[in-house]
Amino acid sequence: KEGKAATPGLKIIDFGEGNTPDEAMGYIAGTPGYQAPEVVKDGECSFASDIYSTGVSLIEMWAGDMWDGAETRGEGYEGMRGEVLGALAKIQKGDPKVAAILRRCIAEQPARRPSARQLLKALKAVRTQGRAPSKLIALRGRGWAANKT
Repeated sequence: KEGKAATPGLKIIDFGEGNTPDEAMGYIAGTPGYQAPEVVKDGECSFASDIYSTGVSLIEMWAGDMWDGAETRGEGYEGMRGEVLGALAKIQKGDPKVAAILRRCIAEQPARRPSARQLLKALKAVRTQGRAPSKLIALRGRGWAANKT
């Protein structure tokens, strides 16, 4: 709006697959490689599965092009997961703190992934060189610790 300063931030919105709740029953949407393991296996979507997809997207942004073609080679989920982990290994060499955060985002068990708020706090901490990201992410109620993958 005129006269108002822009608020910095990032918003990703895609209503291309939007459905009403009745239409969405039994309908699984998503891009292979970005879908969480529980979505691929059981079709179970949650906030944790959104964090998984966010983690894959962030890994792709940090590492650059990471898709080598596992899906077209017929390797399915496991092959694409390998490509994500390979890109994460590149990030680990350059920025271990960021890699630790992203590794938690793509944990195979949903309960081990951070919440969106925890993810944001951890990324801000890395940016400002504040407290260690693991201290911010490993909050009470989460079933994982700083050194687990």
